[in-house]
Amino acid sequence: MILIMEQDDGRDSSGIRLRDVTVLRGGRRALDSVRVDFEAGSSTALVGPNGAGKSTLLRLVAGLARPTAGTLRVDGLAPTSRRARARIGYVGHATL
Repeated sequence: MILIMEQDDGRDSSGIRLRDVTVLRGGRRALDSVRVDFEAGSSTALVGPNGAGKSTLLRLVAGLARPTAGTLRVDGLAPTSRRARARIGYVGHATL
């Protein structure tokens, strides 16, 4: 999976901020109270075992899923907003 966030001149470039983000899926916590900042223009490796919530986190940031609780902002905007989605590229994966 690849997630790319472009910096854009003249806009807030605060990056990606998650505060107490929880995602419940099928009665199970896919993410539990995640608090993290990804600075604009930085590179970050997201690693962990299967089922750790890596894909869930990327889908949230790309605006393809919504958290059950908590807040998520992309340059100060909701990730589902047109302006935020225009700044993010996401290439997912298929389960074989």
